Amino acid sequence: MITFYVQLDPDTGYVTSAPQTEPTDGLTEIYLLKQSEQSFLKQWSHYYQDKTTGVIKPDQSGMMDISYDFLLHANQELQATWIQTNKDLESAQSDADAAKTDAATAKESLTKANATIESLQQMAGQLTAQSVTYQSTIKDLQSLAGQLTAQIVHLQAVGATDTTKE
Repeated sequence: MITFYVQLDPDTGYVTSAPQTEPTDGLTEIYLLKQSEQSFLKQWSHYYQDKTTGVIKPDQSGMMDISYDFLLHANQELQATWIQTNKDLESAQSDADAAKTDAATAKESLTKANATIESLQQMAGQLTAQSVTYQSTIKDLQSLAGQLTAQIVHLQAVGATDTTKE
């Protein structure tokens, strides 16, 4: 235990003067654990004397708690956060890898689809050329059919006149 001498506010119990190591008139003797010494010396204005127990306590209003239990608990919370963050990062990496694989598969499918489209376009061009050729051939055949029909009609007309001569 460490002993300090301080002036306390009579109404609130807060320490109102810097801690002294020697007794002086008007100062109150207080006892602190060795572990609390540095914190008390740095932030003495945030300490008060509990009127019911007479114990000097930090008010926690602006002070960081540096007690062993608090720091251990804070460390455990940070570890849990880091573990969760690591799991989240692993999950995100897994999702990114899956997306990369999906993108590669989609790219491959798109390349195949583009090749198929080009092949179909070439076939359509060939079919168009064949269609033009067929249409020309059909016109030629229609013209020939017309000529044959005219010749048949002519032959029938000549044949009909020939049968009357006999």
